Amino acid sequence: MNANEMIERYVNEVGNHLPSNGREDIQQELQSLLQDTLDERAEGLEPTAELAASILVEFGKPEEMAQQYRTQQYLISPKLFPIYRRVSGIVLSVITVLHVISLALMLWNSADPTLSAWNWMTEYIQSALFTLGLITVIFALIERYAGDEIRLEAAKFDPYKLPPVNDPNRISRFEIVTEIVATIVAWGIALAFVSQDGVFGGFIAESFRPNIGWLVASAGLDVAVKVLVLWQNRWQFGTRLFDIGSELFGLYALYRVFSADAILTIEPLNAPIKLGLVVVMSIVAIVTVFKFAKLIWSHARRNRWQPTAMAQ
Repeated sequence: MNANEMIERYVNEVGNHLPSNGREDIQQELQSLLQDTLDERAEGLEPTAELAASILVEFGKPEEMAQQYRTQQYLISPKLFPIYRRVSGIVLSVITVLHVISLALMLWNSADPTLSAWNWMTEYIQSALFTLGLITVIFALIERYAGDEIRLEAAKFDPYKLPPVNDPNRISRFEIVTEIVATIVAWGIALAFVSQDGVFGGFIAESFRPNIGWLVASAGLDVAVKVLVLWQNRWQFGTRLFDIGSELFGLYALYRVFSADAILTIEPLNAPIKLGLVVVMSIVAIVTVFKFAKLIWSHARRNRWQPTAMAQ
C-alpha cells in the first residue's frame, strides 16, 4: 500500500461515518488537507507509506475525525458509543438465540403451533425493545453523570489496517437494521393473519400448521445472523458461514412445507404453491452453493498470498 492509497482509504473511511448530505465536500476538503500535509512533510521527496501512516495517526481514527465535522448533540458520546453498540449487539444476540431455543421447546409441547409462534414473536419483540431501551438509559446516565471522568482505552489506530475503498465485507447498517425490522414485522403480521382466529386461519390446512414454527425459527436464525453482523460492523468468515448455515436451515424449513399433504384447504391452489416452492428452493440452493464456493475460494486465496505479503 503506497502513501496515496492509504490517504484515499482514510478519507473513504471517514466518509462512511458521515451523513450523505455534504459528505463529498468534506471528503474533498480532507483529501486536500492530508495531501498538502504529506507533500509538506516529504520536503520534495517521494512520500512514503510510513510518512503517510504517521500523519494519519496524528489526525486520529476515521470515526473520531468524522465526529469533528458533526455539530449534533448526542445522547451517547462518540467515546461511549462503540462500547454501547458492542454491548447491545451481544445482549440482543443472546436474547435472539435464547428465544429461538424457547420457540423450539414451545412448539414441541404445544397443541397449536401457530398460536405458540405468535406468542413467541410478541415476547421476543417486547424483550428486545425493553432490553435495548434499558441499555440505552444506562449508557445515557453514564454519559450524563460520569462522561468526563471516563477514559476508555481504545485500540491503537493502525493506518495499514484501513479497509479498501471498495470493501466487499463492509455493511450498510441502515440496510441491516431495515431487514431485521422488516423480517420481525412481516412475520408478526403473517402469524396474526394465519392463526386460527385470524383472517386466513380457516384456509390454512392442519397438515401445514406444524411447519409454521420451522419457518419462524428460520426467520429468527436469519435475524440472529444480521444482529451478529451488525455487532461486528462487517462481514467476517465466521458470520458468512453462519449465514450459509441459516440459509440451509431455511431450505429445510421450506422442504418441510413442500412435504406437507396440503398447505391450504382450497385444494386447487396447493399444486401451484408447491411448484412455486420448488422454484424458490432451487434459487436459494443455487445462491447458497455460490456463496459457499466464493467464500472458500476467497479464504483460500487470502491465506495463499498472506505469506508473500508478510515476506515483503
